Amino acid sequence: MSLPATVVVFLGPPGSGKGTQGKELAKSLRAVQHLATGDLFRSEIAQKTPIGLEVESVISSGKLVSDELTYEVLKSQLMKVVAEKQPLCLLLDGYPRNGVQVKNLVKLIEETKLKGPIFFELEVPKSVIVDRVSGRLVNPRSGAVYHLKTKPPKVAGRCDEDGGELIQRPDDLSEVVGGRYDIYQKGLAEMMIEIQKGGYPHLKFDGTGAVKAVTSAMEMKVKELTPGLTG
Repeated sequence: MSLPATVVVFLGPPGSGKGTQGKELAKSLRAVQHLATGDLFRSEIAQKTPIGLEVESVISSGKLVSDELTYEVLKSQLMKVVAEKQPLCLLLDGYPRNGVQVKNLVKLIEETKLKGPIFFELEVPKSVIVDRVSGRLVNPRSGAVYHLKTKPPKVAGRCDEDGGELIQRPDDLSEVVGGRYDIYQKGLAEMMIEIQKGGYPHLKFDGTGAVKAVTSAMEMKVKELTPGLTG
């Protein structure tokens, strides 16, 4: 019988490198799965499940997906990954974002008999975040991310993978990035209350370092904190 998966949550403002680190760790460590909230939404919508259709309706109307609906998407997709991949570690990127969602995640972990949560926080100053995010380009079809300075596409404005148009998300414009950072900090304060109340492990990493150095530091801790994970 396989060991229950350990849930590791990435905390960090938009542009801190959560997605990059999640993908790198999933590549370097067997039995590790990276789950980004945006990808989970896209998958549920693509499968045209009742939950997916509801999410699609909410998003197309320009509204924010509620905590309750986000929880249902997470639960649906997480259980599919656990059943199909049987991972030893699940890396959550983009969830939770507030105190209520931390409570919901703990509830989900208890219901599904997983282990955790463990929180990894990427610390990056606001000025660095603004520079990183305002140069970001995204493939709206796949979620692939590029950057004008650090990871430009081979052909300007076109995705390397499918050749389609890359866009700059409205919330990645420099004038709104600072506001998103402040919203994250407010949510982090709420989350820290629940994290400290529950006594869950909370480790901090310098998100301004080289990608490989940050990945190496996180990899060491993931191995240390995940039963059965060796590499």
